Amino acid sequence: MKPICPECKIKMHKAGFQFSGRHKVQRYKCNKCGYAATETNKNIWPEGKPQEVQKQNAKEDAMYRLVIGEQGNEQGHIKYTNAKTLRGAKTVLSKELEVYGGDGWGRIEYQHKNGEWERL
Repeated sequence: MKPICPECKIKMHKAGFQFSGRHKVQRYKCNKCGYAATETNKNIWPEGKPQEVQKQNAKEDAMYRLVIGEQGNEQGHIKYTNAKTLRGAKTVLSKELEVYGGDGWGRIEYQHKNGEWERL
């Protein structure tokens, strides 16, 4: 999702980085009018900052499960996780695979509202 220029109402483009205190932040610039802003500027985002939009769109009832197995084991076993995000599920999967010492495999599956599981 790209930010929108508050003056021209067109999409802004990335224009490098700058520092805000100790943090490095993305700069955006409008190619039409020259308006420049950073990613922390709330008035350039159509629905708010991207981090806030992602949190709103995150499904509270999201369920991930892991299918983990050892080399040679085609089926594996299922482990349910309380992770609410894909990143959290990946973290849990990497910790579970450490047990196999490089000889394991795993995949993440996501449950849809209708109850069906989809491989990711």
